[in-house]
Amino acid sequence: TARLDKNRFELNYEVFDLVGIVRSNVELMQKSVDTENTSVKYDLAFIEPEFKEFSVEADRTRIGQAVYAVVNNALKYRDPEKDNVTVKVTIAKTENEAIITVVDNGIGIDKEDISKLGKKFIRLNPKTKGNLKRPGGTGLGLFVVKGIMEHHHGELMIESEGIGKGSTFRLRFPVKTHINA
Repeated sequence: TARLDKNRFELNYEVFDLVGIVRSNVELMQKSVDTENTSVKYDLAFIEPEFKEFSVEADRTRIGQAVYAVVNNALKYRDPEKDNVTVKVTIAKTENEAIITVVDNGIGIDKEDISKLGKKFIRLNPKTKGNLKRPGGTGLGLFVVKGIMEHHHGELMIESEGIGKGSTFRLRFPVKTHINA
């Protein structure tokens, strides 16, 4: 498990192209989706932003892990009632912020449960007592994604209209997050 307490969690800041990192993590996920043994159609897309490049100063590996984990989550919690799984990933930029948005048509989240997500050891299906069979992935849950965003002086934002209505996850952080203490 990743150590997220302030004393042990170090970020390696560098300037890198966010568009490239997001694209490569979505492509990695596209390759890992098993489309052979299923009738389910997967539509996993990185919607090209209007800009071709977007330089940010942050921890390239951690931001990549956060994107991968959120996209992985969207695929993992697909709606079994639907034959089409759609996950759309976009990037927006403001003058001083980067916003990566992942929208899915998965099982959705009960509005009352949204605030519980991102807390340590929270699983919204209590019957599994944490023994939910997990498809392959990094094992980085939303708790870790939330921690990565907070360490970048940003936040993980989660929205859903409710059960069965899909979810939207936003990773929001400053373009320059390396603040010398």
